[in-house]
Amino acid sequence: MSRRGLRDYLLFLINTAPYLVLIPYLGIWLLIPLTPLMLFIIEVIRGRGRSAVANVSGTTLIASTYLAWYVLMGGDLEIKVIVASLVWVIYHAFSALYVEGKLPFRQGVKPYHSSILWFISLPGLAYGLYITSGVLPLVILLEPSVRALIAVRESKLPMNDLRRKIRRIGISLLIESLVLASLILVILFVLR
Repeated sequence: MSRRGLRDYLLFLINTAPYLVLIPYLGIWLLIPLTPLMLFIIEVIRGRGRSAVANVSGTTLIASTYLAWYVLMGGDLEIKVIVASLVWVIYHAFSALYVEGKLPFRQGVKPYHSSILWFISLPGLAYGLYITSGVLPLVILLEPSVRALIAVRESKLPMNDLRRKIRRIGISLLIESLVLASLILVILFVLR
């Protein structure tokens, strides 16, 4: 999509068409994937398919499709699943915004912007987890909250050896994401 060619638009439409089936099942919760999708499309139409907003919304869009896949695979759309999906989506928006904030060539985006996003979302996420599953699931929010506190004082990466530093951040975020996914699955769906 960032190249804006006819072939790319057609591939995009082919890839998104199956999700139209979900409209009756997801209802208002379809807004979870539609919001980052619309942000991404707006950036592409504006010719900014590789901007920070496009990258963050694209990453968030990928994370948001898991709710749709859960429903497509026959899962029940209960409130616990929706809250877990929101935690997952906001966590990935937070992580993507953090990475964009660390890049030295991204003017106007700082690492602490990811902290703002996380801390604005935290009360709602904590409340949702608490009312659907109790106190134990709040453990899920600890690591991202600590990382958000640390990010408040971080600055951009220097240009020297940037590729290696970005790769290191990516690997650590991948590990953290896998840990979060495991915690969500175990705490919310195994330890009922």
